[in-house]
Amino acid sequence: MRKFQLLLLNTLQKEFRSKTLLLVSIFTVVIIFLINSLLSYISTEFLSQMGAEGAAQGSAQALIFIISKFTSLLAIVFGVNCIKSDIENNVAPLMLSFPVSRMEYILSRVLGSWFIVIIYYFVSVIIAQILLSTSVGSLIGGPHLLGAMFFSALSNLVIILVASFMGLYMPKIMAFMMTSFCSILVTASNGYFKGKDWSAMTEEMNIFKGIGLGFHAIFPRIGNIDDIGRNILLKVDDTVLNIPMELGHYFVTLILFFTFFYMLFNRREI
Repeated sequence: MRKFQLLLLNTLQKEFRSKTLLLVSIFTVVIIFLINSLLSYISTEFLSQMGAEGAAQGSAQALIFIISKFTSLLAIVFGVNCIKSDIENNVAPLMLSFPVSRMEYILSRVLGSWFIVIIYYFVSVIIAQILLSTSVGSLIGGPHLLGAMFFSALSNLVIILVASFMGLYMPKIMAFMMTSFCSILVTASNGYFKGKDWSAMTEEMNIFKGIGLGFHAIFPRIGNIDDIGRNILLKVDDTVLNIPMELGHYFVTLILFFTFFYMLFNRREI
């Protein structure tokens, strides 16, 4: 346990030194301030027609969408780098030469990157909350923020795992593009099949629908998980998604994917 904690701390230190985290954080803060400024300059007449609450809700949705996308971007970048950079710099062979199992190594690298992504999301949403609350009143907070952060964290854990896997077998740019493509494909398939029963999913089947259904069934449904998190954060009721069923599917497919990843990594010469 002590070895794992040291590896995890080493991962956090390595990623916190990353210029990518700094650049994305600065850009996100600038975007948040710009959107908040637009809200502040809305005319009194417009607010009277739409209502401050309606304007604030629209601004909150825009901010959460932007924060979520930048969080996913950061998850891909850290996921691709967390193991691949160690291999490129001959750090991985050195670490594995010590009494450290490959399971401990993978978990420490993946979880370390994951923790930083969670912190980024939490801080970004807090900044957005403070600015919007200053403009129009309290919008996001309390248990809603924690619930949204939980589901966003689940989604980005999958992205980091996929990016780590891609990074082992292809160059960084290609791994980034392939992870982005897979993420978009899974999210799109989740949106298409969202709330449909099995008979509705399989009717009028064709090759493209079959591929989408395969991604929807085999991979963790990050699109649905993201939707649940945003709905909680924005206090929107969604009767389409069954949260216990989505969580059950998520954890089963996540365990299967991680097992597959570990088996391949365990056979790889480092």
